[in-house]
Amino acid sequence: MGRGSSSTQPRSSLFWFVIILVPAAVVVLQYDVLSLGVRTSGVGREYAAQEVAGQQVPPAPVQAVERTNTVASEGNTPSSLDSTLRVGEAVASASRTCKGEKHAVDDDGKACMHDLQWAISRSLIYVAEKQPINYMVCAIPKNGCTYHLAMINRIMGEEEYEATGVVHDIERKSVYKLAARDTPTVARMLSNASIPKYLVVRNPLQRTMSAYLNKVETFAPENERTVENFHKWIYKEFPKGLPVDRSWYGMNPHWMPQMQFCGFKTRDVHSYFKVFKVEKPKEYVDYMYKIIPDEYMRDGWASSENLSFRDHVLGPRARTEGTTDKFYKYWNKIEVFDHMTRVLSWDIENLGYNEEVAKMRESLVQRLG
Repeated sequence: MGRGSSSTQPRSSLFWFVIILVPAAVVVLQYDVLSLGVRTSGVGREYAAQEVAGQQVPPAPVQAVERTNTVASEGNTPSSLDSTLRVGEAVASASRTCKGEKHAVDDDGKACMHDLQWAISRSLIYVAEKQPINYMVCAIPKNGCTYHLAMINRIMGEEEYEATGVVHDIERKSVYKLAARDTPTVARMLSNASIPKYLVVRNPLQRTMSAYLNKVETFAPENERTVENFHKWIYKEFPKGLPVDRSWYGMNPHWMPQMQFCGFKTRDVHSYFKVFKVEKPKEYVDYMYKIIPDEYMRDGWASSENLSFRDHVLGPRARTEGTTDKFYKYWNKIEVFDHMTRVLSWDIENLGYNEEVAKMRESLVQRLG
């Protein structure tokens, strides 16, 4: 009897060991697999790297979360198998071989970066998508971005499409962003040559000066609108000794270097866009007339004036009146000019302003004697 009891006890223990431990192991394994999926997804890996580095983590894009909540609310909660398949797709995307490290999208229209959606989230690339209209624009602040955002608002049915509160409403703009879509969709849209894409750049030094006049000096008391305060502002916002290729995220976007927008620093994303210059507005206006139906262009602009879009953009612009005269007045020290030329050297060289800035410096030297 004693031997019977002793042989039964180990079997009983083994039975409970199997019943309790195996399901627990399955749960742990599933957690690890799902964790792998999160960490290898664009947002997950980005967050993991920033957390390890001790950096401040910005808010995560909400699009994926919103889609998941919508599915769950409809009673279609994804199964464990679906989750595992998505994990497998994420891992495969992360490890697929592309045509080169400098490319964001491969020849087959698939992303070379599994975190492409996250990488362009602050690029200010917007999509106008209302059949038959479908185009993209990168709207850089101080480069006429209000025109381009107002146009998207009008196309998408906003009644007060030109109102400042509508044009610059963050929640509304976030819906129109290319980054509101998932990485596969972003890749397909970027590589689709039938979708027009354009951006507008500006002389970096003129843009900085315009931003100061419009966003800083305008709100200063009359006695503080001086050349000296402009120089102080320059060195406060753009201190000496900083590397030219540093990240300027966190700076006011109105004077943030243009290299931070339009995917210029995200491999070759910017190369999908046709580039225009603020200094030649007729060129990008003509292009917009080609890709946008006339019903949005012929009238309804400048509020009560009811102008065509062409007259609205190419007509007199009071907001930048006197910028050129003030430029030579405020840049009255060559060392300040040279400092900003170095700080903005990436923009100057890559956006095609080397010759123009060289002429500006020559003219400034002559004025200063």
